[in-house]
Amino acid sequence: MKIIFKTLLLSVTFLLLSQFAQAADYFWVGGSGDWSDISHWATASGGATRHNVVPTPNDRVFFDANSFTAAGQKVNVNNQSIFCLDMSWEAVTNNPTISAPASYVLNVYGSLKLSPNMTFS
Repeated sequence: MKIIFKTLLLSVTFLLLSQFAQAADYFWVGGSGDWSDISHWATASGGATRHNVVPTPNDRVFFDANSFTAAGQKVNVNNQSIFCLDMSWEAVTNNPTISAPASYVLNVYGSLKLSPNMTFS
């Protein structure tokens, strides 16, 4: 019985740790667009290499000086629930907006860093 419990405990620990090992950084690029449009999620700031899925609860999301090409561009939250570990708007320029219907939910499981140079609506 002890061996089964230890094996189970080790398996659960491995699964939990492997989940965090797969965390990725997501950088918004390309100006206005929908959250679910994977063409806006790059692997580096201003990068051309894109992710093949939207951010998960384990991923860090960044909006920065390379995210928006003109003033007043918008990130449209077009899913009822969006997820990320951390979200940062600290280095954003061009006064962008993140917009979602009132009934939609933003799930940030770590830190949320906003900027005076953006609007959250």
